Amino acid sequence: MSFAAPSHERRVLITAGTLAGSFGTIVLARRSPSGQHYVLLDAGVNRGPYLYGGHEITRATPNALLITDMGTTRVVNLPADEPGRRAEAEHHLGGTVSIGPDSVTCVHGTPVIGIAVRADSSTLPVNGYADAVIDVLQHRGLARSLRGPVLLMGPADGDGRTTDLRPQQYEAIEQFVKTMRAEIREPREW
Repeated sequence: MSFAAPSHERRVLITAGTLAGSFGTIVLARRSPSGQHYVLLDAGVNRGPYLYGGHEITRATPNALLITDMGTTRVVNLPADEPGRRAEAEHHLGGTVSIGPDSVTCVHGTPVIGIAVRADSSTLPVNGYADAVIDVLQHRGLARSLRGPVLLMGPADGDGRTTDLRPQQYEAIEQFVKTMRAEIREPREW
């Protein structure tokens, strides 16, 4: 008997063999004593799928956080390679993305969080939850309101590539948004 794993459990890190360290997605899992899974790699010329035993893969750690304009959040695992990361961000945001025009900086000016939004977001509803997160983190807002779903990632590295959001970062932001949603029922009234 085969089944598709839930989407939040489908992202894996390969831990054994010549492709160890690669990220992929389980496309078919079999319930059997050997726990074999077919994994499609995020990047590479031959992406597979490859057959791995359950002991050769581990669930990938989320590295980004999606915040909708209604205050729902979801942790996301973006691929390590930049084309894969952009494609996955486009999937989660629902269209062509703009990554990095804005970033959150600490009081010393060091970037701490990167932001991805839809390129056509000007027609989408204001995301008061994401705006509030940015306001709190850098003690001032951005020059413009964020609109539609917003994907928070780690800041750009020295080469301009986005990095990962750390677990303690996305967990704290998730809790902040959850508290806001519970206390302020209608974000349009802000």
